Amino acid sequence: MKKILISLYLTEIKIAKCMSFFEKLYKNLLKQGIELHLLNLTQTRSQSECITWDFQNPPLQSRGKGLAEIEDFDRYFAVAEKRDTPREVRNPVEISSRLRENFQLFCAWIDHIQPGFVFLWHQFRGLHYLAAEMLSQKEIPFGFTHLGCLPETIVFETGGEMGESWVAREHQRFRSLPVNREDMQRAQRYIEFVVKNRLDRKPLTKEGQVDHLVKQLRGLGKKIIFYAGQFDRYAGLVPYDRNSRKFHSPYYTGTFDALLHLDQLAGQNNWTLLFKPHPNETQDIPGDLELRNTHFIPGANVFDCIYRSDAVVTILSSISYLSRLHGRPTIMLGRNQISGKGCVHEVTDRNNVEKVITTTLENGYSPGMEDAWQTHIAQLLKYYLYTYNKDVQSIGGRAEKELASYLSDIVFKGKNEKNNENTAV
Repeated sequence: MKKILISLYLTEIKIAKCMSFFEKLYKNLLKQGIELHLLNLTQTRSQSECITWDFQNPPLQSRGKGLAEIEDFDRYFAVAEKRDTPREVRNPVEISSRLRENFQLFCAWIDHIQPGFVFLWHQFRGLHYLAAEMLSQKEIPFGFTHLGCLPETIVFETGGEMGESWVAREHQRFRSLPVNREDMQRAQRYIEFVVKNRLDRKPLTKEGQVDHLVKQLRGLGKKIIFYAGQFDRYAGLVPYDRNSRKFHSPYYTGTFDALLHLDQLAGQNNWTLLFKPHPNETQDIPGDLELRNTHFIPGANVFDCIYRSDAVVTILSSISYLSRLHGRPTIMLGRNQISGKGCVHEVTDRNNVEKVITTTLENGYSPGMEDAWQTHIAQLLKYYLYTYNKDVQSIGGRAEKELASYLSDIVFKGKNEKNNENTAV
């Protein structure tokens, strides 16, 4: 029987969100003669109808083959090591050793399961960076999967994630995909449902933590800009190289490079920044930042930050979608799937950031941008994303059955992902 393997991190949150979806997908794939295998990279245990493997306990005795299966391994390993190593890490040797061992385990699992196609959960982790190169050299087809850019969705793709996704790379083609009245109505119902229920991709913290600060700033006549950081190491920005500049962040090397620039601009324009780092970045903040116009709010509720600000700025965080859903003027310094769709404000050079922010604060969104936004949501639900929330599925869009057909087509029938729209319902 043909096999698809998904290598993923089954944390408790992702189990709660996605396991039912995977189980339904498993049943739909079986009807097409395909087995779905889940390789659990965490130590979390879960009862599931899917074929689930415990990563740390491979059935093979030999674990030493993997390092020899990549040509020029040391060069690739150096990149993977940087992605997995925090800035202030105390024991990089331990991280390096664990990464090598995990890669050997991964290779052992590939040899045992012998999948016809592999999906890697989160492209930019060190292990999956090495895995992608190994699979490529062994000519085993692979792609990537992750939670989608919209709340309560998941995505499967072969080209890459975020700025490397086909939606971002071929933004003009994606923007031209046809949608009808029913698609637009579905998009509107989805937007209303997400906004009403304040749905987010991550757990929410307690509200009200920034109320006093915002009141003080308003009393000083300050414009408030919410700056949302991303997890640089796992967002294609570490190491910052040609690929990072081309697909993810052409003008900034990462979260804190942009933060320093925004803080400077804030001082020149009577703005104040509310800076919320990515939850995984709060313990990895450089200690030498000199910020005069920035308030650090790592534990603040993201909706408080969005609603109490005048504009939202990010390089490539998915908060760009969340702030746009809730109608807040949004400015992209880098690129993700929202780029090039005409529905947010985007910078074209580091030197025009000040002008873009000023114009956004003055004008917000034009009617044309509002129309483009609803069209973009309609296209995402019709051509790109799959929904795992049963309430969202009742609104419409693609779910497990459609994904099973797509996977059968693209994995084992050789159809090109550029024709992905042909699988839409």
